[in-house]
Order: sequence, then C-alpha cells, then structure tokens
Amino acid sequence: MVEIKTSAYSSIFEFYKSAVSAEAFFPLIGAVLTQEQVGSVFVDSVAAPNQIYVEHSFGFAQVFGNIDNRFESALEDYFFRHDRRDNAVPKIRLYGTLEPKFLAISKYDSIRSKRQRFRLGSSKLIGSEPLAQDVTLGAITAGNVDSIEKQFGIVARFWRNADAFLKNANSVLLSVDGEPAAICYSAANSNGIAEIDVLTREKFRKRGFGKAVVTEFIRSCRAGSLEPSWDCFTNNSGSMQLCQSVGFSAFGRPYPFYTIHSAQV
Repeated sequence: MVEIKTSAYSSIFEFYKSAVSAEAFFPLIGAVLTQEQVGSVFVDSVAAPNQIYVEHSFGFAQVFGNIDNRFESALEDYFFRHDRRDNAVPKIRLYGTLEPKFLAISKYDSIRSKRQRFRLGSSKLIGSEPLAQDVTLGAITAGNVDSIEKQFGIVARFWRNADAFLKNANSVLLSVDGEPAAICYSAANSNGIAEIDVLTREKFRKRGFGKAVVTEFIRSCRAGSLEPSWDCFTNNSGSMQLCQSVGFSAFGRPYPFYTIHSAQV
C-alpha cells in the first residue's frame, strides 16, 4: 500500500471512471483525483495500480479496482491496527459500494450503517411554497463568506479555500430578516455531478426553508449543466423526506457505509 504523488492522480481518475458503476461514482472522490479538493491516494503498485484507496481530507473515502490481498491486509492495518500517519483524518467515512472483503464480516457490524443515493434525473422539479416577505434567497458572496463559515463551518470542510468555495459550490443562502437560516451548496462537483449538502439552523427548522434552498440550488445546477446528487443515511428520515419532496428518487440500492474513528485504531 503506497501513497502516490499528485502527478499520478489524473490517470487514477480515468481508472476510477472506468472501474466503477454510475451508482458507485462519488463526486468527493472524483474531486480529490482532479485535485479540486484535498486528499490522499494509495495504490497496490505505483507502476501498475490495480486496487486503489482514496481518502478525502474530510474523511470520505472509497476503495475500488480489483482485489489485491496484500493491499487489503495493509488497508485493514491502516484502519484498525496501526497508528495512521500524522496528517490522517480522525474519522474515516468509507463508502462501501465496493467494500474490501475484511469489512463484510460480523466483527465490523458496529461501524456499518446504510446509506441511499438519490438522483433527480429528468424528473420535474417540485418547487417550494412562496416565501414570506422577510425571507430572502441569494448566493454566498465574498462579503459574507467569513460570517457564513463561522455560523455553519462548511467553507473549509470540503473546499480548499473560500475562493474555491465561492467559485464552485453553487451556494444558496436563505436569510430571515438578514439572519442566515439555511444553506445548500455543492460539497463537490465531478464528472458533471454535484454532491448536495444542505443545512438549516435548528431554530429555523420545520418552516420549509430546506426545501426552498434545495429547489434554488437545483435550478442553479441545471443552469450549469450539473446533475445534483443526494446521499444520506437510510435512518435519516428528515433528509430522506426532504429529497423526495423536491422530486428525487432512489438511485441504486442502499449500500453499506463504514464510520471508522481514530479511537478504533
């Protein structure tokens, strides 16, 4: 299991697109491989990569390619038995669409959950209800990005910096009397797909604001020829209901997802 240099990422990105199905392609992984976002890439062989592990700086990760037993043994060590390198993420969030063999056993049931992907496709967008006069919708700008980061903590979560966020995140901000209440933005864009992230502050929930920012975000994506993608835990009833309320439908079957904390190493 060898970490490769960023100069090799572009060829791994082409491998990724050819090796996984549409249901198993994740924009956050693609964004690392195109170097739009920060992460690390490990392979079984630098000369001829056959199995690959990609880890986003926020922790989202995926394994793909053909099984190499030595690589998977090293990956299990990395996850559970040895200290990770100094700059490793404290919590790995592993998409299990192409899960390593060692994770499928009952020993790891406690860290396994289920997630579901959703796509809008050509479905008609179901718009939100008209907004009250004290409610405004608009993009996050250079003038308010710092205050939004303090309120929601999302600018540096995925994107390299505020400039990259402002340029690429397709952000939608909903404010009530000038106070930020809800946001929707791209956690990542890759291969024409935008990964949705939406947040509503607790005191503003159950007022339709989540649906309003998602609806506006989808319009922005479609104007930019991006296909919005939704991904959430199957036990997150609020997220499941919200995405379906604007017209999303299940894309593929629920898949296993592993949350690996540093304390488990």
